[in-house]
Amino acid sequence: MTRLRADTHILVTGGTGSFGRAFITHCQLHHPEVTRLISLSRDEVKADELGAQFRDYPQFRAYLGDVRDYQRLCQAFSGTDIVVHAAALKRVNAHTDSGELIKTNVLGTMNVVDACLACGVKQLIFISSDKAVEAMNQYGKTKASAEGFVIGANAYNPGAFRASVVRYGNVLGSRGSVLQIWREQLRLGQPLGLTDDTMSRFWMTLGDAVELVWSSIRQQVGGEIFIPTVRSASVQRLMDAATPVRDDRVVVTGIRAGGEKLHEKLISTDEMTRTRRMAGLYVITPSGPTWTARPWDGDLVAPTETYASNDDDRSMSRVELKALIERADTDGY
Repeated sequence: MTRLRADTHILVTGGTGSFGRAFITHCQLHHPEVTRLISLSRDEVKADELGAQFRDYPQFRAYLGDVRDYQRLCQAFSGTDIVVHAAALKRVNAHTDSGELIKTNVLGTMNVVDACLACGVKQLIFISSDKAVEAMNQYGKTKASAEGFVIGANAYNPGAFRASVVRYGNVLGSRGSVLQIWREQLRLGQPLGLTDDTMSRFWMTLGDAVELVWSSIRQQVGGEIFIPTVRSASVQRLMDAATPVRDDRVVVTGIRAGGEKLHEKLISTDEMTRTRRMAGLYVITPSGPTWTARPWDGDLVAPTETYASNDDDRSMSRVELKALIERADTDGY
């Protein structure tokens, strides 16, 4: 397990997003060994707001920059030990904007990897999504492509550079999450939108996501995909737990165009054959790695195991969902 040195420099791309803000808050509260923390994002208004929010955190700086700009990444990455790559375009139904998704999610990730190698960055953690598993939409396909590039990058400078993936599902309370949408609809007196009453998803909090990334930084070998052991539930049950309303106040909108799934997986059938179980985690090891002699911890899972959001044994009750929602609202992120 990696121990961070007392003078660690970290940069997070997409730092003005929900995850980035939570990650910065967590560093401020719990990681004094991080003596320089940089957010890199392309939104100048949000970057200014972020700088104001963390004005009492002298180790923090908010930089402007786009992952599409390799030269800017090299400037920003200079002297950085760890890069957490969270910048992405995330619209599932953005099939008409697929070129933009590719430029940011695929080519941008390639730029991040190349800049890490050029600047001597030691560790890279790439934030992915369950949408990358057996991808049906353009967003998921770009995430899957980026995963593959990050994993393969371990071959370029073995022993000096480690790159890994963190893959998880839906985050309650993040910007644009269904929970936020429902609460805004309630505030405006509008009916609540429900895509499909049988649709299911994995659910976690921002705090869970940040803890997962830190656990991955500490346990990283290089080339693996870290996945949390999270629970799932139908979107209908989440609505019942979060904002109980009469049936006549709910509008079923249907599955979104562009390849939205009824259910999600966090591990594909093929990946399960090389997946190990650790405390609170699954770790998908790469197929045929040539860059490390260090073995992965944990025991191999049964290849017949599944990790889908409609698995009955992973489903949360309404009471459990209410507790999760309360934790999402009160965990400080």
